[in-house]
Amino acid sequence: MPSDTYIKAVDKSVENLRVGDFVAVATQRADGKKVHWTLGTVDSAPYMHDIEVRLWEKRRDEETMDDQQDAMETEEGREIVERIGRVKKELSESMQQAAELTEQLRERRRNIMIASNEAEKHVAQSRAAVQAASLDVDNISYRNWQELKSYRVPPKMVTTILRAVMLLLGEDGASTWPQMQRILRDVHFKSRIIDYDPGEMLTTERCEYILRECVRKRSFQYDRAVHGSQAMGPIYYWVLAQLDSCEAAREQHRVEKQMAVQKKELREVMKEINEQQQRMAEYQIMMEKADEQLLAYRERQRKTSGKASSVSSSNNYDAALERYKNSFAGAANKKYLLPAFYTWQPTDYCIVVVRRNALVGFGPVHEKKYTEGNELDEQQIRLLDIAIQRNQRNLNALSQNNEERARLLKQEEKEFEEGIFKKTKNDGEDDTALIRDLLQCQVDGENWKQVLDLKRAAVVDTFVEETAEALELPEKNITVLEVKCREQPAALVVDTEVLHDGLRSKEELRDTIDSFPYPKLHALYGITSANLMDHNMLFKGELWEQILQENKEEVERAFNRDTINALYLEDNDNISVKSTEYNNGLYVVYKVQTITKTENEITSAVDAYDYPEIWALYVSYQEKLPVILERVFTGEKWDEVLQKERPKLSNAFQKDSSKALDLPKTNVKVVSMTATEEQLAVKYTAQDERRGPEEVSNVLAKCPYSTLNEIYKNSTTDKSSWKETVHEAQFEGEDWDYTAELIEPKIKEAVAKETAAALQCAPEDVTDVQLLTTPKKLRAIVRVRHDPSLKETQINDIIRDHPYNGVWMLYKIRPFDESKKLETAHELDFEGEKWKSVVEKRRAEVEEAVVYETALALDCNREDVTGVELDPVPQALVAIVKIRHTPQFKRDRIKELLQQHEFTKLWELYEDRPAGDKTMETRHELGFEGTDWDYVVEQHPKEVEEAVASETARALEGEREDVTKVELAPAPHALIAFVTVQHSPQLGKEDIKTKLTAYPYNELWALYEERPHDSSELTKKFEGDDWDLVVENNREKLERAFRKETADALGVSP
Repeated sequence: MPSDTYIKAVDKSVENLRVGDFVAVATQRADGKKVHWTLGTVDSAPYMHDIEVRLWEKRRDEETMDDQQDAMETEEGREIVERIGRVKKELSESMQQAAELTEQLRERRRNIMIASNEAEKHVAQSRAAVQAASLDVDNISYRNWQELKSYRVPPKMVTTILRAVMLLLGEDGASTWPQMQRILRDVHFKSRIIDYDPGEMLTTERCEYILRECVRKRSFQYDRAVHGSQAMGPIYYWVLAQLDSCEAAREQHRVEKQMAVQKKELREVMKEINEQQQRMAEYQIMMEKADEQLLAYRERQRKTSGKASSVSSSNNYDAALERYKNSFAGAANKKYLLPAFYTWQPTDYCIVVVRRNALVGFGPVHEKKYTEGNELDEQQIRLLDIAIQRNQRNLNALSQNNEERARLLKQEEKEFEEGIFKKTKNDGEDDTALIRDLLQCQVDGENWKQVLDLKRAAVVDTFVEETAEALELPEKNITVLEVKCREQPAALVVDTEVLHDGLRSKEELRDTIDSFPYPKLHALYGITSANLMDHNMLFKGELWEQILQENKEEVERAFNRDTINALYLEDNDNISVKSTEYNNGLYVVYKVQTITKTENEITSAVDAYDYPEIWALYVSYQEKLPVILERVFTGEKWDEVLQKERPKLSNAFQKDSSKALDLPKTNVKVVSMTATEEQLAVKYTAQDERRGPEEVSNVLAKCPYSTLNEIYKNSTTDKSSWKETVHEAQFEGEDWDYTAELIEPKIKEAVAKETAAALQCAPEDVTDVQLLTTPKKLRAIVRVRHDPSLKETQINDIIRDHPYNGVWMLYKIRPFDESKKLETAHELDFEGEKWKSVVEKRRAEVEEAVVYETALALDCNREDVTGVELDPVPQALVAIVKIRHTPQFKRDRIKELLQQHEFTKLWELYEDRPAGDKTMETRHELGFEGTDWDYVVEQHPKEVEEAVASETARALEGEREDVTKVELAPAPHALIAFVTVQHSPQLGKEDIKTKLTAYPYNELWALYEERPHDSSELTKKFEGDDWDLVVENNREKLERAFRKETADALGVSP
């Protein structure tokens, strides 16, 4: 029996699954007889009920494929290989269907969760509004309550609002003022409002009735309410809050009904996914049996042929079998663990797995394992064994106990009901008082799919960390629901749930994350993208073609060692050579996998490195080269013969020469063959340890070269019996019509020349070239004269396979249509404290410098920079530039070029601040008492503003220009002035306030004067029974209103 330590480790690994963890999952339902399992990585795990797992599969390497190819030689072998192919195809189709169902479940659940969160948020906000409104009602003063109750005939607005209150309280019969007044005077009326519970007392029908009869009337307005009575303001909002809570509850109820319907539908989707998982388990069992049969067949073949059986580390099956035999699992004959010893690789299929089917988690997978493959170590396999055994014991118990099986089904149903829409929580998390908002963030980038495949866990963790930083929230309040890649335009799309206190709206949260730069996420993308990029190097030299033919592996090993030294790579980094070929030298295409270097850093480092091991190989080979000799053959029309029969002539020369020297054919190499009309010159090398170069030359001078001369004789045969046939060559390309219009004769000439070269015939044998252009293709019709033995189908195949490089060199792309250019805006940031001053003094020069340098950075015309907006902020200059460019010029590339550019001309305009200069700006309020300031400001506005600015500067011991803004706001009994001041950070806001308060402002007071007054006194009477009450409660407002309206009537200032 396994120890408690192992069992606890298994349980903990499943409980704490995170994105990116390698995990084993059961792929067969509990009603099966046997546990089957597979491996994968966790793609997302936001819900209590299930997780999304990217499936991995056993790697089938080239040697295994070779074994299958060898097996095809017999009937039994063919049957096994065909069975493996069918099962693999059916397994792939099942995985594809499960992945499609998972996508369907994910999208449905996401939509309903958005609606649910919005409804919950509305309920929480309405509940808070009800509490606040009830508190405001409780705080209505005694005098305002008495005023409301003492109305003899209240304003219409008062009765409208109170009618809504009566309907909310269930007092339907109170429709007239005396009836309402009686209820208002009840000592418990205020308590009834404060303790009102809309959930118990307010139905949807009553809510609709109140809206229709009261709230939707034009007179139902707040300003009219408080004009009628001060007590009506809080009551007005209390009515609206109660009605809104009813609407929120109704919306929540509607969403809950939708969730109930969706649960039924999602349950069916989950069943379909489980059925596909069961099929996958069956196919995997069939695949394992077929592999065992192939292994047994191969062993029998080896014994029959007398070859010894050997294990190759490059063969995944053999290596896994050897590891299994030498392990605890092999010793105990636990064949169900054999797949755990394979090397596994990721697939493109992601499926939903119920959490209870997760057997054991193995922690995160290093990104190299995604490309090289991942193997479980013995400790991990032991944990897997414990999980499988425990799962098997549970299955055995269920198969013998119907009651227990029924209980388990109920438990699964309960877990589905409670967990399908329920999010996972961090330890100790309490979100009952928080608001949930679903937000979507998009990050541009062409390679996000590959980055996610390699670093999904790191992407999710980094996004959570930076989103929490942007929103100033704990990381536990950020939950990533889904991470996916959009194709057009290419971007990473993250759906996330945010828990917050509700003080910010959803739009404010969205604007915050949209404007946040996500530097760590972009850094992760940049480094990983560099790993995805193909790099290339070209080493000049004519001998590389021969070196590659003889020593390609050694060349690649030398290149690896040199590149590792050039980049100072660490142990976890890797160089992989994708291809090496001869193309005007040694051309190497390679990929660098590193977590420490960007693409630009890689390119710069390798360009600066000498590659000593590579060139040592070249020099060594050069020193070993044999001496190049020459043999000349005379005759007629050698140029025509060579053009037609070059491969045959080269092969014949090797054959005849090696026979004459009594050497293997490979010891004679043709370096070059050139011909004139009267002779053929062959340069060659011969590796002959018995003879020197001169002796070799003498021997071959006597050689009759019968094979070569036979080819020459046949090639000079009369062509009168040859026939002519018509053939077609096709070249795909959207701009062939444009090219043909410009240089049709040259294209015809190139087609004829290339066709002759392809068919190894004379140029005059290719005639009558005709060109036909279609929207996306060029068709070249040629007439070919050839020997009747050469079939038309053979000529067609040769023409089809020929590269026609000479024709493609003539291809021209039509000029781009300027009307199809895009215009995009880009932000540039230039740090510096003095930019505001520079822009104020030299805005036109700054704008021109930005335009000039932007055009220079992008290598475009000055006219393509169509606009510049400058925004000097406290510590930097922000410039928004608009650029016209072709669709092929991607936004990310523009951003990269602008970031790399130095903007020299712009920085020449910048001046650093002197030491101690102003580095921050604050706003302050000043007050000057006096009833006639409005008259003074009206008469002398500029003088007052200048006096405030000058005196403020003197009060702070600064310069006049340090006061950057003055706002005057005359009040009835004072002058209010707001001043904006530049000052040193050492001068605090309170220090400034103290200095300004103490300063006398003598110049300002010198401007103060009283307005001229007329000695006339007049009397105006207003009829009304309650003017005493108005005067008592609102004397100041009444005087202000009388003064204003009298001044308006007389056309004078108040």
